[in-house]
Amino acid sequence: MKIIKIILLALLFSQTLFLFSQSKIKYSEIQFECTAITPDEYVINNNEDYYSKIKIHKNIFDCKQYSLPKIDFEKYTLVGFIYLVKGCKEPEFSYNIKEDDNKIIITVNISTYGYCERANRVSSWYLIPKTQGNNIIFNKNIIEQE
Repeated sequence: MKIIKIILLALLFSQTLFLFSQSKIKYSEIQFECTAITPDEYVINNNEDYYSKIKIHKNIFDCKQYSLPKIDFEKYTLVGFIYLVKGCKEPEFSYNIKEDDNKIIITVNISTYGYCERANRVSSWYLIPKTQGNNIIFNKNIIEQE
């Protein structure tokens, strides 16, 4: 009986350590309008990269007055992704941003529907506390639905 209690306590302790080693970080979602951005994964730490990688469609009537939101890159890093996925309808996606062992892990789960050749766009952008960027990992998981 003592051995079972010790094993249960050891399991509980190891699970607690695992949960504390992975923690969610504070972030804010940011929305862009009127933009032309190449599909990719982005880690942006300065204004030069921000304005060179995120372009505004100035030739669209509603976008003539649009300007990108101001970001304080002394405090924040902008991270985001744009993926093109197949499917016969709009994909659904969820994400999780957490810190684990001094790495920031952005996990994106995308559900696609069917095998049409359309390129459906999945994108999202977040402001996270300032980081150098070399510690950010993107994990993209495609889940094919019927």
